[in-house]
Amino acid sequence: MPRTARHAVSILVLGVLASCTSSSGDKGTPSSTTSMTQAMATVAGDNQTGPAGVALPVAPAVKVTNAAGAPVSGLSIAFSVPPGSGSITGATATTGADGIATVGSWTIAQAAGTNHLSATAAGTVTGSPASFTATGTAGPAAAAVKSLGDAQQAPAGQLVSIPPAVNVRDQFANPVSGVRVTFAVASGGGSITGESQTTGTNGMATLGGWRLGNAPGANSLTATVATGTVTGSPATFTATGVVGAPALIAKTAGDNQSAVAGTAVLVPPTVRVTDAVGNNVNGAGVTFSVATGGGAVTGATQLTAADGTTRPTQWTLGPTAGSNMLTAATSASGVSGSPLTFVATGTAGLNAQLYAGTWSGTWTNSTFGSSGTTSLIIALGAAANQVTITHSGTGTVLGGSGAPAETRTNVPYTPAAFTLQTVSTTFGNVTLNVDASGAVTGSGTQVPNAAVSRWDCTGTITPTQIRLTFTVTFAAGGSATGSISINKQ
Repeated sequence: MPRTARHAVSILVLGVLASCTSSSGDKGTPSSTTSMTQAMATVAGDNQTGPAGVALPVAPAVKVTNAAGAPVSGLSIAFSVPPGSGSITGATATTGADGIATVGSWTIAQAAGTNHLSATAAGTVTGSPASFTATGTAGPAAAAVKSLGDAQQAPAGQLVSIPPAVNVRDQFANPVSGVRVTFAVASGGGSITGESQTTGTNGMATLGGWRLGNAPGANSLTATVATGTVTGSPATFTATGVVGAPALIAKTAGDNQSAVAGTAVLVPPTVRVTDAVGNNVNGAGVTFSVATGGGAVTGATQLTAADGTTRPTQWTLGPTAGSNMLTAATSASGVSGSPLTFVATGTAGLNAQLYAGTWSGTWTNSTFGSSGTTSLIIALGAAANQVTITHSGTGTVLGGSGAPAETRTNVPYTPAAFTLQTVSTTFGNVTLNVDASGAVTGSGTQVPNAAVSRWDCTGTITPTQIRLTFTVTFAAGGSATGSISINKQ
């Protein structure tokens, strides 16, 4: 080929290449579909905070740009949330002319806490997936729930062991902090401390303390949330006041009495046991014990009744006139007033209880040298201050053959004296006196044996022995003397 021809071909090729290069250069303007390096970044909606379970105010958005920083349009972006991070709408979006793609909306989880969302671009894009976080906080107070301290039981007048507490929650049961709760006694009396409380981060508001009313029975307390309409507000707590442990013992009857020595006081000593606020304690153990003066107590160990009182069956004073003391002590320790001391005075006087029993002995007529036996039974009568006496004897008695048994029933007496007036088939019209000191005088007239004008005796009686001297006066004149000695068996 001639040189000129080869030169012409070269120019043509260069022209074609130049034309191609020029055409390619026209298509080099940034495009939405170019394979040049692209990058994605978040532009809106990251690090938000909002009420749990509610759509965030700013929808998360990303922007895609090419290597030159120009926006990339038409690129598909997939938004997604992991479990526990709520829900979204418009999960798939396409970048617009500004390179931005925005999720439809993001409603964060109902449970307060951290939520996550990711945006993933189609293809290979630097910065994909992009991450968003949002913090869900508790919403407005919507419900109040009793948490601690309901349906308790405590001694009346005392603090309950668990102070009542309420938990304030939003509509999704998240604890709400900073809410004012006011507690107030509703029934049963009593008192509270720390009645105004503010919920903490756990949504709890706890009363300072609740002291029940002094009377046993039902008590109630309310807890009211100070803001808005809150389900369960006011919340009502209940507690039952019961009688507390024995705390005090006091005398109610039977102190400073007097009775004939050896006899029982008229009113058994009586005590009442109460708790710390004065409620009667049922079933408290009390033991009564003789302290001084002798004597005895029956039914010494007792339990208090529903009215808190108890008493021994009987307190019998010692046999000697003078002071007697009885104590009453609770079985529980630390009871104020325990032991109590009751006093009583034993006075001189007749006490049939001391003489009741079977007696036997002998009699001797010193003048004639005759003798025999005598028997005596003394028993308490059907009523107080009565005795029943049975007497019999053997030997030549007032000229007769012995003294057949005779009984005198329910003979009355007083602490000052015993007087018996009766008609005996052996001893005639009998008058017998015993005074408070135990001195005995007796006489008989109209004796069935006409040879005897009368008889008289004097002597003493003690709880164990009777000693008498007697004189028999005869109708024809003259007399005989002798003695009687009888011992209690």
